[in-house]
Amino acid sequence: GNYAGYLDALREADRFLGEVSAELAARAQQGVKTALFVTADHGRAESFREHGKPYPESARVWLVSSGTAILARGFVASPEQRRLADIAPTLRTLFGLPGDGSRGAGTPLTELFR
Repeated sequence: GNYAGYLDALREADRFLGEVSAELAARAQQGVKTALFVTADHGRAESFREHGKPYPESARVWLVSSGTAILARGFVASPEQRRLADIAPTLRTLFGLPGDGSRGAGTPLTELFR
């Protein structure tokens, strides 16, 4: 319920992401393939205070991705429902790493490759 503290935390996260983004941009200038993914572990109820099963609207989160490995630009709608578990296989695909065949491993967010 500490909205002011929440906003302060967002400002600090934004500052840090600016630093990470600048470092990735410098690496990209050197020809390094880069990707930055920013998301949340859960959404919020309309009241802003709660999340979880009793608040189905809190199941939705956002994802922002950027970098030289990400081909899509602007708003990209997912062709199907996605999960946080889809981020790891996306990174594996982007960087040519072997897939994870275990149950529940997720599927790559191929809409970002276009």
